[in-house]
Amino acid sequence: MKRWLFLTAVILLPGNLFATTYYVSHTGSNTPPYTSWATAADSIATVFALAQPYDTVRVGTGVYTDSNLVLKLGMVLLGSGMDSTMLQLTPTSNPDSAPIILIECKGDSQKIEGFHLRGDYPRAGGQNLILVRDTSHIFVSFNKLTNAVAGIEMLAGLTPYPVDATEIKNNVFSNCRTAIDILGRSALIQGNIISDVNYRAISCVASAGKIISNICLPSPSVFSAQIIIGSDQYKELLNNIVLGSGEYGIIANGNMRFENNTVAYNDFNGITFFFFGNDSVLAQNNISIRNKEVGLGTDDTTKPGFLSVRYNDLWKNRRSPFNNPINWDSIDFEGKLSKDPMFVDSLDVHLQFGSLCIDAGAPEIKDPDSSRSDMGAYGGLFGATYVYQDLPPKAPDSLQAFFEDSLIHLTWAANTEADLGNYFLYRDRFSIPAPNPALLLAQIPAFSLQYLDTQIIGGETYFYRLEAVDTTNHKSPLSNEVSLVATGVGDNPQNLPRTFELFQNYPNPFNSSTQIRFRLPPEGSHPARLEVYNSLGQKIKTLLNEPLSGGNYVVFWDGRDEGGNSVSSGIYFAALRWRDNRKTIGMVLLK
Repeated sequence: MKRWLFLTAVILLPGNLFATTYYVSHTGSNTPPYTSWATAADSIATVFALAQPYDTVRVGTGVYTDSNLVLKLGMVLLGSGMDSTMLQLTPTSNPDSAPIILIECKGDSQKIEGFHLRGDYPRAGGQNLILVRDTSHIFVSFNKLTNAVAGIEMLAGLTPYPVDATEIKNNVFSNCRTAIDILGRSALIQGNIISDVNYRAISCVASAGKIISNICLPSPSVFSAQIIIGSDQYKELLNNIVLGSGEYGIIANGNMRFENNTVAYNDFNGITFFFFGNDSVLAQNNISIRNKEVGLGTDDTTKPGFLSVRYNDLWKNRRSPFNNPINWDSIDFEGKLSKDPMFVDSLDVHLQFGSLCIDAGAPEIKDPDSSRSDMGAYGGLFGATYVYQDLPPKAPDSLQAFFEDSLIHLTWAANTEADLGNYFLYRDRFSIPAPNPALLLAQIPAFSLQYLDTQIIGGETYFYRLEAVDTTNHKSPLSNEVSLVATGVGDNPQNLPRTFELFQNYPNPFNSSTQIRFRLPPEGSHPARLEVYNSLGQKIKTLLNEPLSGGNYVVFWDGRDEGGNSVSSGIYFAALRWRDNRKTIGMVLLK
């Protein structure tokens, strides 16, 4: 009886207990059975002809041209690193466009790691680098896959929606029509970097699973979507970065969870979802910006069973979050932002110091350091702990100068940084190559986007440049330079204004400082008085009390009274008197 039990135990031992490791190298002696580096075979196909289920094949550095390698049950194929071991297909080595590696057995896991698999796409026909049919488990990690119709293509077997695990992790894909193409299979796709695809980066059709922390770099020739996933099974898209598709960023349907994704610069929608019916959809902590259509939304006219859209930053998208007039009354839009997230740069989407997306995610979700989650791909469960860089603002944009009422008017586009403090305006009679404190004309509050230069002399040429300064005194590069010749300006009475006028202050409403502009006709020098009153008619401050002759003038009020104290928010009035003329304007101070 004991002998029978012992024999039974031996029969039931797993096959990998007796597995063999084979070696392939261009520096080996090519001596069977190829079980050491010294006796390594010269081609991978040679050892594949000997290898049995559960065996391991290790491949040394160099370039190999084997193709249609059939990975048996439980086999492990290990290269020496994606930058060291290349399996390359050429029309000569692969005239029938067979895949490099074919897996078509159902059972225990196969593993592929440490290769650069290179096809010859876009040659007519092309090929898939790894083709998988009906396998239970496959692990593909730390490979580089380039120049292929599909880097990895996985087709379902006879059983729909298999629950078996597939892991595709930490690979680099480039110059593929589709990087990862999965049909009817559950999968974990995590940590991959994908660039230069022209159809889809990740396609999971009739599939379930998780897509986590992948980076899809700009691929402007994409004419579908960077990530597309669809089935009635539950799916999670977490902490992905999707940048610059020729059409959609992410398309998904059915039950799903979108969380902490960063999606930007797509030629159509950023994140789009569709519904099968009574689906459950949660979208939170995402950043979707600068997409040419919708940032996050749906074209579906079917309302799901549950839809929550909360704590997302949707900024500078061409259209509103949803472009179909469904009844969205029950949707929770709590915590929504529409602000510049302040990425480090267009490709590095870590948040800068001062970003309003920091600690602004759903309160119940935590970052790895246990603080409240940030929005975007580096926040939340699969986020990162990093130091927020305190970078200077971007250079002010679109500085322009023009004449109006014998004054030089300067305007510019607003900087979008949340921590912007002021603009510094420089002026000189020569070109301004760099900031110079001696040339500083004005310090202008961040909310103001114009300035009136009244101190000009007719016939002179003036050059202007603008600098943005943040709240920690980091200064931007200088803006574009503009110049203007002050023609028709001077003491000639015929060029002076002929009417008395008090113009509306700018900006209005304001929160720290405002400009009050007025003009006086050429009727000699007379006392001028400009005063600020509150809504009760009480005088708050005298801004000007001196003789003035005809001309254009600008006076600033900083929201303080005669004692230098800041006044409260409210409606105030500026009253100007000169000779027998009197005019009043209303101003709104908001704090």
